[in-house]
Amino acid sequence: MGHIQGQDRNQLILFPECIEDYISSDNMVRVIDEFIEQTDLKKLGFTRTESNEFGRSSYSSKPLSKLYLYGYMNSVRSSRKLEREARRNVELMWLLGKLTPDHQTIARFRKENAKALKRLFRSFVKMCNELGMYGKEMIATDGSKFEAVNATDRNFNDKKLNERIAKIEEKIEAYMQMLQEEDKREEQNDTTLIKDTTAILTQLIERKAKYENYRDYLTETENTQISETDPDSRRMQSNGRSDMCYNIQHSIDAKHKLVVEFEVTNQANDINQLSNMTERSAEILDAQGICSVADKGYDNATEIAKCIMQGHNPQVIGTDFDLCITTDSPEPQITNHHEGRCVYLEDRNIVLCPMGKILYPSSYKNKKAMQYFAIVMPAPTAPVNAQHQNARYLKYVCENLYCKGQMSKKVHRYYYRATASPSVAV
Repeated sequence: MGHIQGQDRNQLILFPECIEDYISSDNMVRVIDEFIEQTDLKKLGFTRTESNEFGRSSYSSKPLSKLYLYGYMNSVRSSRKLEREARRNVELMWLLGKLTPDHQTIARFRKENAKALKRLFRSFVKMCNELGMYGKEMIATDGSKFEAVNATDRNFNDKKLNERIAKIEEKIEAYMQMLQEEDKREEQNDTTLIKDTTAILTQLIERKAKYENYRDYLTETENTQISETDPDSRRMQSNGRSDMCYNIQHSIDAKHKLVVEFEVTNQANDINQLSNMTERSAEILDAQGICSVADKGYDNATEIAKCIMQGHNPQVIGTDFDLCITTDSPEPQITNHHEGRCVYLEDRNIVLCPMGKILYPSSYKNKKAMQYFAIVMPAPTAPVNAQHQNARYLKYVCENLYCKGQMSKKVHRYYYRATASPSVAV
C-alpha cells in the first residue's frame, strides 16, 4: 500500500466565496474580535483611537490590539513574525480585515501602549470573572525569569566598579610614567607617541569618572546594581547560570488555569512577592479569603503574616511553623508555639516574637545594611516563663529555645522556613 498522496497543485478547486466561511463559529479569534469591539480603548489610554485630521491616515488601535492579543494567545511575540502572519494566516486576514501593518508599526504600537495593554489585560480578566470562569477560591503564584536586552559586561555592582576603577588607576599610573619618559626625548622632536599616549590617558580618566559616578549612585540609592543598556534589568540566577533578566510574577486561578494578575519586577528572587500578588489578585477578582499556593521561593514569615492579616490563607510548600500577628480581639491569647518565627512589621518598624513580645530597633550596621531588634528592660522585670527562660538580660534578642538568633537576619530579607496558619495572636 502506498503513502497518502496530496492533491495536484494544478487541480482547479472551488474555495468558499467569502473569508467568513473559513472561520468556524467556535474559533477563538471571534472572542478576540468581539472583546476588542466592545472595549473602550480610548478610556484605557490607547493612542491613535481617533483618525488624523491632516496628513496620512494611520492604523487604528483596534486592529493592532487584535493582532497583539492574537500573537499573545498563539505565542507569537516578534513584530516581524506578526507581520508575516498577517500576510499568510487566514485567521488574521479575517480578524484584521486583510490589513497588513509592517513590523515597525507593530513594535511602535506596543511601545507606545505598554501601560494601556496591561489595563486591557485586566479588563479581559474582569470580563472572564463576570462570566464565571474564575473559581476565586485558590490561586497559584510563581515567578519566571525573562532575559533582558543588556550584556552582563554592561551591568555593574559595587564590587565590579571598585575592581574596574582600581585597574584604570593602575593603567593611568603606567601611562603617566610613560609620559615622563617621553618628556626626556622631546629634544628629538618626536611627539607622535606623546600624542597617542595623551589621548589614551584622556579616555581612561573619562572612563574612571563614569565608574565613580555609578558608584556614587549606588551609594546614594538603595540599588545594588546598575545597567547601561536596559536600566531596569538586573543580574539574576536563571537555569543554573547568571544572566541579565526580569522576574515576571504571575498568579493563576485553579478553576480553568487562567492568569489573574502579573507583574514585571527586577527582584532577583520571589521572597518578597507573596502578599503583593495575593492582594492584587483578590482585588481584581473581587474576592476575600483566597487560598494562595506557592513554592519554597516564597518562604518568608513576614510576607505570610501580611497575607493572613489581609484575610487570605497562604500555603507555601515545605513550611510548618506558628506566627504571632496583630489582632483587634479584646482578649488575645498567647499559647505555646511550634517552631515559632518572628514577624517584621514594616509600617511600625518593630518585630513580633512568637510569644507576642515587641522587639524594637536596637542597632544598625550601615556597611552590611543590617538592623537589629531587641527587648530593652531592667533585669528584675525581665519575663521569666517557660517560653523565655533565658530572658534575664538588660538587652537580648530572643535567644531561647524557640526563637534563637532570628534577629540577626537582614530586615529586608526577613524569611523563615514556614507558612502555616498562626496559632497565636496579639
